[in-house]
Amino acid sequence: AAIVFGAFIAIALTTANVFDSRIALGVKPGLITTLSIAVLVPLALTALLLALRTPARVALPLILGMLLFERTLEDGRIYPVLPERMFYPPTPILARLQADKSEPFRMGAMHFMFLPDAAALYGLEDVRGYEAMTFLRLAETYAFWSVHTTASYNNIPDKSRPMLSLLNMKYLIALPAEQPDEQWKLVMQDRNARLLENTRVLPRVFIPRRVRYEQQQDHVLYAMSKSTDFADIAWIIAPGYPPHEIGNGRGTLVTHRDGRTWDVTATMLEDGWVVVSEAARKGWRAYVDGKRVQTHYADHAFLGVYVPQGTHKLRVVYEPESFTRGRNITLATIAGLIAFFALRRYRGKQPRAVSV
Repeated sequence: AAIVFGAFIAIALTTANVFDSRIALGVKPGLITTLSIAVLVPLALTALLLALRTPARVALPLILGMLLFERTLEDGRIYPVLPERMFYPPTPILARLQADKSEPFRMGAMHFMFLPDAAALYGLEDVRGYEAMTFLRLAETYAFWSVHTTASYNNIPDKSRPMLSLLNMKYLIALPAEQPDEQWKLVMQDRNARLLENTRVLPRVFIPRRVRYEQQQDHVLYAMSKSTDFADIAWIIAPGYPPHEIGNGRGTLVTHRDGRTWDVTATMLEDGWVVVSEAARKGWRAYVDGKRVQTHYADHAFLGVYVPQGTHKLRVVYEPESFTRGRNITLATIAGLIAFFALRRYRGKQPRAVSV
């Protein structure tokens, strides 16, 4: 009680001492008075409860109530409680995107429309996705489809960039003045924006018509900067092959995505390469008919998997070793603890010899 009362005296004296200086700086007197009462009254009542040796079952609920009262007065207007709909309200354009269940796709917006990380609140994937850690290979392609800004997300000023199709960007939110053309058709128009659909978008998993083997990254980046059709040719980094170009095997793909896993039924008329436009960070694994196969860099920043002739089950999953090793250590630790406590309990039940 003495400690709490001492805190009460110290805060009261400090408030009185700085009152005039705070007023001179423009702080409203009513605000200082309200905040002072919010702090001092609970302290005084707490000191009184302790001095009277109030039972804990009575004192604790009262002290908790006073604490909540103080926090409400102090911060109630600073952090107002808003309805859930205020954070991601329904909008016609986004509702149209959410209604497209055909296959996984990415979307984007021109200039500074629609903050990209907000897309996650609507279950959408924004091609401009902004995060603190950037995959270097993907960053090296930014100039081919956007204007990179170091302190914010990428700006898409030109919808005609061919690489937007490679990035699986099916829809684009644009200003009302942006006109549809041969590639981009108008889907709908809202009050301050238009929704355009890319008629040349490439699926997330596709088979290019041709492939070119390369060993130098600079050669790939230069060729990509000049490309006008990424469905026609893909560049594969294959150190064991001399640089040359070949026709890719034809085939059809039936894809299904479940979280971080792609399950693909690939019916290949000839041996060929399948390109997956997921950023090729370390941790991606590929399996053909259950057998793990090597992944290659395709189009510099994405995944390329070689699939032989015939019908095969291709599985591409993001499962980095840091995750699998941590999982295995955790499971081994749990198993060890279970064995330890089981053995300890078993030994505790064993009869002990008693000397006579």
